Amino acid sequence: MIRHSVGTESYGQNIGYGVTPEEIGKMITNMMYNDEAGLYAGLYGQANPDMSNFHHWGHFSQIVWKDTNTVGCATVKCSNNLRWNTVCNYGPPGNFGGRYAQNVGRPQGAAMAVA
Repeated sequence: MIRHSVGTESYGQNIGYGVTPEEIGKMITNMMYNDEAGLYAGLYGQANPDMSNFHHWGHFSQIVWKDTNTVGCATVKCSNNLRWNTVCNYGPPGNFGGRYAQNVGRPQGAAMAVA
């Protein structure tokens, strides 16, 4: 089982599974960004958005978090698991309460890319 790292890490993290290395770009673009962006729509400008639906838009907000300037991803198939697992680490981390308004900006009008 793959789980988010928790503790004192200085990075944010998104995890995806079941997608081959050749398809991971599509998964991040279409599922973590495109599918979740609309679910964040009513929350722009709020420093502390309602977190009850965080599991529906948390990947998106980490991807676009303004203060994040480094990302690294790896896709591997563990020997004890039949599916592919992808972990992306983001630094500095995003998704901090009180900082959403300044870090998650409204889309600028460009059409969404579909991978």
